[in-house]
Amino acid sequence: MNFPSSQATAAQAWAILQRHAREEISSLRLQELCADTDRVSSLVAVHTSHFNDLPPSKTDLPHILIADISRQRMTLDTLQHLLRLARARELRQFIDLIAWGKYGAAKYKNIHTGDPSFPMYVALRSPANEDMKMIGPDGLNVLDSVHKQWALIEKFATQIRTGQVKGVSGQQIRDVIVVGRGVAVMALRFFYDALRRDKEAGLARVTGSLLGVSSRPLPPRRLRFVSNVDPAAAENAAAELNPANTLIISIVMSIDEEMAVATETMKSWLASGLGKYKIQTIEDKHIVTIAANETVYQDHVRAIKRKSIHVGEKENTFFLPRFCQCEAFSTFSVAGLLPLGIIFGWKIVEKILAGAHDIDVHFIESNLRHNLPVLLSLTDLWNDAFLASSGRMCTPFSQPFLAFPEFVSMLESETCGRAGKNVLGATAPSGAVFSGGAFGEYDRMLYGGGRPMPLELITAMDTQAYIGVANDPVKSQRTQDASICSYFAHADLLAFGTRSRGGTATARIRTFSDGSDGNKPSTLILCGRSDAFTCGQLIALSEHRAAINAKLYGVDPFASRVKVGAALRSEEIDRLSEKLHRMYEKGFEGRDSFDDENESVAEASGEGKINLATSTILNHYANRMRDQKLYVVK
Repeated sequence: MNFPSSQATAAQAWAILQRHAREEISSLRLQELCADTDRVSSLVAVHTSHFNDLPPSKTDLPHILIADISRQRMTLDTLQHLLRLARARELRQFIDLIAWGKYGAAKYKNIHTGDPSFPMYVALRSPANEDMKMIGPDGLNVLDSVHKQWALIEKFATQIRTGQVKGVSGQQIRDVIVVGRGVAVMALRFFYDALRRDKEAGLARVTGSLLGVSSRPLPPRRLRFVSNVDPAAAENAAAELNPANTLIISIVMSIDEEMAVATETMKSWLASGLGKYKIQTIEDKHIVTIAANETVYQDHVRAIKRKSIHVGEKENTFFLPRFCQCEAFSTFSVAGLLPLGIIFGWKIVEKILAGAHDIDVHFIESNLRHNLPVLLSLTDLWNDAFLASSGRMCTPFSQPFLAFPEFVSMLESETCGRAGKNVLGATAPSGAVFSGGAFGEYDRMLYGGGRPMPLELITAMDTQAYIGVANDPVKSQRTQDASICSYFAHADLLAFGTRSRGGTATARIRTFSDGSDGNKPSTLILCGRSDAFTCGQLIALSEHRAAINAKLYGVDPFASRVKVGAALRSEEIDRLSEKLHRMYEKGFEGRDSFDDENESVAEASGEGKINLATSTILNHYANRMRDQKLYVVK
């Protein structure tokens, strides 16, 4: 096979890494690798932020982000081989494309991405009032449209928070239910879970009501989610909320019938609680739609039986920018910023954007050897492609980061989860990131399991959690100290195994289940403080890492998600719905729901395309629901 020169170099680098893993790494143990102090210090990367646009904090401590890959089964030679592969795969040129866009700089005009709509997702958090330009396909600076939409989002969110825009009953809107799924929604879950524990962001959840100020304290704003059609999800989201104070934000990234049903369910909830008002008025006051484009929007409003609104006529309809309609990288679009702006206020959103931009600058300007997203991605590649570890486990050791593994899992499944072979003949990555349980909860399996999976541990040095001991700084420090010591103890036990009292690794593990034999790799990620700036950093770090993971394998991370799982299932859902309806009709006619012999034989033979087991169990469901009088045949 004749490769172009760059691919030939990549193929050579790939073959060298395969031989290196087989002949030089397979017999090494982490205990001896970590005894090399030069190696350890070289595999700990530290990024300190000197972002000047933020006012100094009370403690005036810089933001710090640490990535420790010293407990990975690699040497410094391994890293050099990986960096050669990265250069052969034109990783620096790829980063420049992410930074400036396909049309942004003449010296990159010969780079072909394979996708004319190469998304410039870093534009979504590039600051205003700076002399920066990112040129889109139309020759215009896309930052102008980004900052224009920021102003609209800030205005809308502020009007909601201050009561300038009220609900249909005249009451202030304080709570938000997001209906949707995907990467942006998972990021919102992470932001909300993390920031409601942050002192500044937590205060912002309560404050911001300039009109109709009451002497009694207001409850904090709440953010809930409906991401599937399970009625229990809608019930949980609406629990203890008042429709008069609630805004529904429907995030529609693609044609998704299930999310249309979920939105219709929440609209019915609003109508039941605000029944004396016209449904169109309720929709205008309590439902906001964020869509990828006009086509998706029009399909969605038809599906939820809402009168179609001409685009641009209403303030409660938003669209993703045309230059960045890739769902996997939509977190910092209106889909993420609007709900955050309503719940926490625009000042907190600005700090989130500043944190993301800080990592963008580091990613673009740092050389590959000291680039955090690149180092983490190369570690993923090493484990996945050369040490036969399919995926990784992510374990938060800090309460604010409990939702982080789910976000990373969703992001990497969107960017890397595609089958096939890359240009080098290697199987594409699975894109699998699993939750490793909080605070090492799965320790027995991890310590003693025979098939180790690389682990990633993430924590914050200061979690700002002092409930019950706020007036006792000694006790507060002890709880934080205990948490950080548990974090490192978990990583060391995985790497080095059970230790004797003398501090040396013991070869005498009494049983398989009461010790650890070590040699299980892990990556440590530490943040200085779990605040808005740090959360923005972590999201941007994950985005760049996922993009690099895909690039190294030759997978397009920006491929448009034409069909989500629900869309792929839609035809089968329609067929099963028709089948279920027929079962109900037969039941009300006094016949057994599943007494049609010809139909059952056809389905058993595959002619009806409904599995016999599915039909049988669906019959039990129909009988149960009919007996409970939950269904009426129209």
